[in-house]
Amino acid sequence: MRSNRLILALILSMSAVACGGGGGGGSSDGGDNDDDGGSTVQTESATVSGVVNKDTGTTTSTAAVQAAQGEVNARVLITSHAGSGNEVDTVSTVANDDFTDDEVFSAQVELAEDGGYVVIEVEEEGFTSYTKRVDFDSPSDIDIQAELREVTRLTAMPGTTIAHDGESISAYQFAIMRAPDGTTTAVAGSDAIQIAKASNHDTELEITVPADSAGVDASEEMTAELSNFDPSDPDDARNFPGRYADSEGNRLVSVAFDFAGLSQEGENLGERAANDSSTSTASSHSTTIERAIPTGSCEVLASQQDYDDSTTGFQVPVYTNNPNTGDWDMLGVGTVRDSTETPIAEDGFVQSDCETNGHSLVVEVTNEDFLRKWWNLDYPLTFDEPEEYCANVRVENQAGDPITGTALSFQDDDGRSFQETYAYTNASGEAAIDTVRLDGSADTTGVLRFWGYNSGVYESESVTLTEKSNGSCGAMTQVVEVDRADTCTVTGRVMDDAGNVRPDTVVWASSNSQSLFHFATGYTNDQGNYSLNVVCGTDYMLWAGYNTLGGATASFNVNDTVEGQEESDAGDTVGLPDLTVTNYGPWLYAIAADTPVSTGETVRMNVLGFDFEGDYPVDYEFSFPDGSCQSSGQEGNDSCTGTITQEQMNAGDEVVEFWQFNQSSGQSCYTIGTMTGTDSEGNSQLFGYAIAAVDPDPTCGF
Repeated sequence: MRSNRLILALILSMSAVACGGGGGGGSSDGGDNDDDGGSTVQTESATVSGVVNKDTGTTTSTAAVQAAQGEVNARVLITSHAGSGNEVDTVSTVANDDFTDDEVFSAQVELAEDGGYVVIEVEEEGFTSYTKRVDFDSPSDIDIQAELREVTRLTAMPGTTIAHDGESISAYQFAIMRAPDGTTTAVAGSDAIQIAKASNHDTELEITVPADSAGVDASEEMTAELSNFDPSDPDDARNFPGRYADSEGNRLVSVAFDFAGLSQEGENLGERAANDSSTSTASSHSTTIERAIPTGSCEVLASQQDYDDSTTGFQVPVYTNNPNTGDWDMLGVGTVRDSTETPIAEDGFVQSDCETNGHSLVVEVTNEDFLRKWWNLDYPLTFDEPEEYCANVRVENQAGDPITGTALSFQDDDGRSFQETYAYTNASGEAAIDTVRLDGSADTTGVLRFWGYNSGVYESESVTLTEKSNGSCGAMTQVVEVDRADTCTVTGRVMDDAGNVRPDTVVWASSNSQSLFHFATGYTNDQGNYSLNVVCGTDYMLWAGYNTLGGATASFNVNDTVEGQEESDAGDTVGLPDLTVTNYGPWLYAIAADTPVSTGETVRMNVLGFDFEGDYPVDYEFSFPDGSCQSSGQEGNDSCTGTITQEQMNAGDEVVEFWQFNQSSGQSCYTIGTMTGTDSEGNSQLFGYAIAAVDPDPTCGF
């Protein structure tokens, strides 16, 4: 048996719906890793953990519907790279809310001893994704706040519209429109967009996809998931994915950025286009993006110049985020237009006109990479002699102890005289803020934003910048104090049900106080021992292993009084007795891919399978009652029973089977099948499945 560090998941796609959930563990090997160049990279283990903050706003609540159907929590993929860019380690987990009201996650990851970077991706159905790149000189723990915003989900059939060259075409159209009172509305379909424009609604974001584009089936609906952001707004800026740099190493300053996921029949348009061998000729028109320029970005455009002097008009580059590197790849170049839709001349950009009357950018996209979901209107800062400014910062708690692996985001505090940027504190609590001046002002101050821990909100503090001299920022370090009260410790040991110590086992502690939310997480060492930082004088519940299934629990309070399950309490440290974790069989999540479902429809069920202890391979045997399904025969399965083998921990998507639901209607939920998971140690679990037949928001709970 091998002990797991976190959930590593295999996504299976089938056409049934299950209403259930669970948690699990996974693994990451440490020590030496071979990079793609054949050389050995020395590694050190570190913990990457975080909280998933979800802004549900007031948009169409697809997320709420999915939650009612037993939708799984956010999926997290963490990829570690050496400084050369070669991959060192990849781990995957699911954010867990078994112990707290919030979704939290923790993973043990191997980091290159000589430095490198980590890319963290967080995704949940119905929300924008989160991608952040953390560069490091030496390994240390990383703690993030992943920002997800609920998207607006729209569907449309193709309609007739006028392309920018004046030709009438058939196209799918989606838009976010701003009403005269300032409110925004998402609109789908050519007719609806024209009606909104005729009602004096201004375009914030508009996407036009020609119906004859590669991979597009003009007889089917298209689905769009949209959200737009203003980088000059601090709350929006926290959602910026990746880092402020392109794949060529240029610094970037964002003008606007957007999330837009486009799909047909549940499949991303980019994947459909890549797999569309039947399309011999491309569309005569390109996909078009029109994006309003936020008022706060007009100053940035005024301080720059036309990007492409070989093309008529004032040009701005457009980028798409590369989740593998956390950087941005250039997508194309767009033309700025004024409020009358007239292209701005190369030397005709006027900041006051942009701020008062509004400007927009139109770009025709021929690169299918735009379907990666994140777009960014950016300026690559390629000055001949850039004015580089910096600040050395140390983040510490009220006792003067360093706070490691926490994010600091920097913005100007009075306009946009500097490029936005972010950094993470190292093992000493220190971070270097590096930025570039965007204008000719004498401004040297900005604001740092950081997570307040005990306050539960983002806080800010002024910072003074220094002009770099010979690449150096000088010796002065500015101290940022954060109120973080987890200065006490809980210790103990974790065993398995055979009496052996369990190394690499995740341990969680969550406060039971209504007035203070705090969680701590870590892993046992080779001797099965753990040590977590907690808040003194606060009631906690501790779990060893993911979920209550197979896990072990204990309660404690570090208050100089031995009580409950505590073996010792010295006032600053509590010792707990050994906790025993049982080896259970594999666990499954089931995710509805299509709801609601009518009798006779072909539907899909995504099954997320993993084993707590990493006892792979795992066999999943599925069986559906006669008359309740009809197999499509994909991936070699040609009946309503079969076995799917998961050879190893895998975070990729795999379409295994589609099923046709044949039971008669008349109630909300039907149990239509079972699946049994058995790991290599012979541990098994049985799961039942249900499907939503009539009610679009069923309460099918197991």
